[in-house]
Amino acid sequence: AEGGGRFGPSVYAQIMAKRVFDAIPFSRQADQWSRNGIPFRKTTICDLFHRGSQELKPIYDALLLELCQADVLHADETPQPFLAEGKTRRGYMWVIAHDTLSGYVFSKTRSGEIPRQLLSGEKGVLVVDAYTGYNKVTQLESWQRAGCLAHARRKFVDALPTDYQRAAVIIDLFAQLYHIESQVRVKKQQGSQQHLEIRQTKSKSLMDQLKSVIESYQLESIL
Repeated sequence: AEGGGRFGPSVYAQIMAKRVFDAIPFSRQADQWSRNGIPFRKTTICDLFHRGSQELKPIYDALLLELCQADVLHADETPQPFLAEGKTRRGYMWVIAHDTLSGYVFSKTRSGEIPRQLLSGEKGVLVVDAYTGYNKVTQLESWQRAGCLAHARRKFVDALPTDYQRAAVIIDLFAQLYHIESQVRVKKQQGSQQHLEIRQTKSKSLMDQLKSVIESYQLESIL
């Protein structure tokens, strides 16, 4: 700032919140500041954003550490375009989460090195899809892989146009499982002992039935 002044924390917070939560580009933020009589250059806003990010890094590192020590984690990755040498390239935003906390890690590749770096040395249950990038973690004895029901169900929905009768049986079983979880949420029993007992009694029998039906379909295809 002119005269040797400093930018206060509220300026950093406003710039970062607008960019991250509201997806407002730095150029548009600069226009907004100018309309309020504050001539901020886009490059200055960019510098403040990155400087603020560095100030928050210890909190970010602590958040990731707490996440990775959870007993049960969910993980996924989604394409995220980024600019590199004047071109738009494909990167990936990795997310790990549990019931109350989530963390994001950007990578220029979809390499399994990201989950390995985050989760090696810890242990628990990792809920993921079938992407092989998680194998570097789940093939270790420390992490048990749990498949994602939403990803599994999606394949049977895709099969409805070509094999409606068999796909519909599977989808109906999924619907019954989802109904049980819906009732648990309505009664606010998530994570409770009652929730565990409901899964062990009602949900387990449906999962056993689901497994049996799928195995019978596999046998039919072989024969």
